[in-house]
Amino acid sequence: MLTLYLVRALGPRAYGLFALALAVGEFLLLPSDLGISPATARFLAERRGDPAAAGAILRRAIALKLGVVAAVSTALFASADAIAAAYDAPALAWPLRLIALALVGQNLVLLYGASLAALGRISVHLRIVFSESAAELLATVALVSLGAGATGAALGRAAGYAVGGLVGLALLARLLGRRHFSLRPRRRAKPAPSWPGVRQIAKYGGVLLIVDGALTLFNQLDILLIGILLGPEESGLFQAPMRLVTFLAYPGLAVAIAVAPGVARRRRSAPDIEQLMLPARHVLLFGAAVLAVLLAWSEPVTALVLGSGYADSAEVLRALAPYALMLNVAPLFGLALNYLGEARRRLPIGLVSLLVNLAFDLVMIPRIGIVAGAIGTNLGFLVFVVGHVWVYRRQTGAAVGPLIRTLGRAALAAAALAGVLVAWGTADLSPLQWLGGAVSGSLAFLAVLHLTGERLEPGATSVWNLRLRS
Repeated sequence: MLTLYLVRALGPRAYGLFALALAVGEFLLLPSDLGISPATARFLAERRGDPAAAGAILRRAIALKLGVVAAVSTALFASADAIAAAYDAPALAWPLRLIALALVGQNLVLLYGASLAALGRISVHLRIVFSESAAELLATVALVSLGAGATGAALGRAAGYAVGGLVGLALLARLLGRRHFSLRPRRRAKPAPSWPGVRQIAKYGGVLLIVDGALTLFNQLDILLIGILLGPEESGLFQAPMRLVTFLAYPGLAVAIAVAPGVARRRRSAPDIEQLMLPARHVLLFGAAVLAVLLAWSEPVTALVLGSGYADSAEVLRALAPYALMLNVAPLFGLALNYLGEARRRLPIGLVSLLVNLAFDLVMIPRIGIVAGAIGTNLGFLVFVVGHVWVYRRQTGAAVGPLIRTLGRAALAAAALAGVLVAWGTADLSPLQWLGGAVSGSLAFLAVLHLTGERLEPGATSVWNLRLRS
């Protein structure tokens, strides 16, 4: 809603300044987090049910986080004029300074989200996000309507994250109890030796920073190379369907955030390593359905979602169909390894995946164009997913046979769904064709799963009820 408002209220020039400042802030989010948020989540998941330990860990994480983000934000604030001069846009300076302030609250909200997911209290995080979003929306609309322009939009963002940061602190204090969670140092409250301190959090966070950095570079590699080798217009034609595929992977990411903390190693109970496989099979089935739709209906989906100006993106969207499937599955095993304390084992997988994508792109983009970027992404991410499943199996002993069988059945169901969709048409679709294809294709997909024996296992309902309550 806010984006649609700003595009119209600011106009291309002012909105471009705000978008550029926002992009700089998003670029600095990873180094300013320094892997602290996922590292904290790992240690909290190991100590669920212990408010004293959770409070001690969070106090140290917040102190470490504020120290790092203060340095990054100060650097951005001080260099705002230089960055604006580099872009030959003096009006960019103040939006950059305000985005630097917003970066502090944004980092705190990021830490709250990871921590509350690890504690199984995602509903509390929803309140924080809603508070931040509502405050940002109201402040931004008020400031921009008064004529503050891009600076007002940036100030509204800073105000929103300030509210989110403060609301989060209050809700965490209420959740854990004020005697367990207080930012005031206490001389008598010495942490137990088993509680990780700043050094442990920073050490594990450093590993996660490298892993997440490699994944971030992997996600941006294709667009950067296409821009260098082919030009900015081709970059846009590639990036638009890539954003759509990323959105289609949100269900898999949501399931991973809810389920993965359950595999953390705890003192009083062994990690429930098998509970990951049932959700993995479900997101695999969802990803297979998305793959079939993108293979069969890439042209009408591109025209409907992206518009007629992106007709050349249809082939890219079709080529990214396998990536959409894998992107739903990957977060489950990546986050699970983080919670198991095995993030270091993810490093070689991420680097090899990056190199595979890079090598293919450099050779094939000049030859076959932007579709090569999608193919390179598929190849590199295949290494990423298979590598993570293999490491998870090796570290936990979990059985992957059911997952492989589900993959075979999902492939058959996806073929049936794609065949039905193709029969309804593959170009300009009428409302009747959209509806008929969706209904009959879904029925064909479910029928093949039923005939091949793909069923919910006993206990699936109780597992999902637990996750949905979280």
